[in-house]
Amino acid sequence: MPDFSVIWENLPYFLWGRAYEGQPGGLLLTIIMALEAGVLALAAGVLLALAAWLFGGWTRRALFAAADFIRGIPLIFVIFWLYFLIPALFQAHLPDTLTVVLALAWFTSAAVMYSTLAGIEALPPGQTDASRRAA
Repeated sequence: MPDFSVIWENLPYFLWGRAYEGQPGGLLLTIIMALEAGVLALAAGVLLALAAWLFGGWTRRALFAAADFIRGIPLIFVIFWLYFLIPALFQAHLPDTLTVVLALAWFTSAAVMYSTLAGIEALPPGQTDASRRAA
């Protein structure tokens, strides 16, 4: 029979990390990073969708190309690129958790852009015209 005592003895660390010392970890850190990335992805995705909707032509094509590019790459590569590419290009080191949050947000914002744009374009022409006149 397997011995799971190591899991039970370290369960608080797996769940909270060292949160009482200011260093969240485990499940708590995962939830914090997911929420931060979700908020950033939602904001960026909606802004990108509005830009694609308002400005057609080359702007829209460039946004679609960038979104298709980032969605076509596995997320682990995006994290890898940000982790090693940003310090190489800008001589600035980002904290590990910030790198993961930015990669998740960048990756997810492309999907949010497509979903939001599809919702905007599904509106009847009368509502679309009214929203453009109100702004």
